[in-house]
Amino acid sequence: MSNTVKKPNPNLQSVVSCINIGKDITILLGADLENSNKVGIGWKGILDSNVLRTSNKSIIFKVPHHGSEDGFDEKIWTRLVKKDFAYLTTTPMVRGANTLLPTIDMIKNICNFTPNFYITSNPYSNKTSKHPRKVQKMFNSLGLISKIPNIAYEFGQVRFRKNLKENNSPITVELFGNAQKINCNSFKS
Repeated sequence: MSNTVKKPNPNLQSVVSCINIGKDITILLGADLENSNKVGIGWKGILDSNVLRTSNKSIIFKVPHHGSEDGFDEKIWTRLVKKDFAYLTTTPMVRGANTLLPTIDMIKNICNFTPNFYITSNPYSNKTSKHPRKVQKMFNSLGLISKIPNIAYEFGQVRFRKNLKENNSPITVELFGNAQKINCNSFKS
């Protein structure tokens, strides 16, 4: 027997959070949950849960699994999230040259779902940043400088706010660092 705990594949063991604020605001944080055909597992399990049956559709949704295809099911999203109105956000993932999430196809899917899509940084930027000089010196002294790649992209933050004391106040979006709103007009199909 192995002493190593292996990561389950697919990722069906995430903690998805649904936050209800008053009567009008529901926020769904999708974590890294993926789809599954098994009863009670993955997004289907979330959809079938008694808790979300009593919740309003979400107006803010953290897109699961870095916007990967295995976290997207338009039928499920439509039942849980206010299509065309909700604010969606995700964090990209860059793993080497071959893994960039969300993919261009998923950006199109998300933009077809809502025009309000935000990302914490651009995974398709060719810009790389060097590690701080102090860190580079430490890597060099350990003989690791050639083994540690530069940072693939800069980080950012997306912040959503709503004044709960004012009826019908709009949701405001603040972007920090390299966070940006996706121009969904250029991705509509």
